[in-house]
Amino acid sequence: MGRLSAPAIVERTRRKVNERYDMSIRDVRELERGYGAGYDLIFATFVFGYAQGIKAEKARVANCSR
Repeated sequence: MGRLSAPAIVERTRRKVNERYDMSIRDVRELERGYGAGYDLIFATFVFGYAQGIKAEKARVANCSR
């Protein structure tokens, strides 16, 4: 099986994001104000998503250790 394109991954995953870790329009607007448009904004949204993933994993581990 070949590598999926980035847009295909986004479309495949879009409806599976837990709403507790999703990006709101408020988040998008804050990032846009902080980073403008273009590559800086794209990178900032990636880092935001990575941070959300870390938060989700920490919550999962905390729930498993109870």
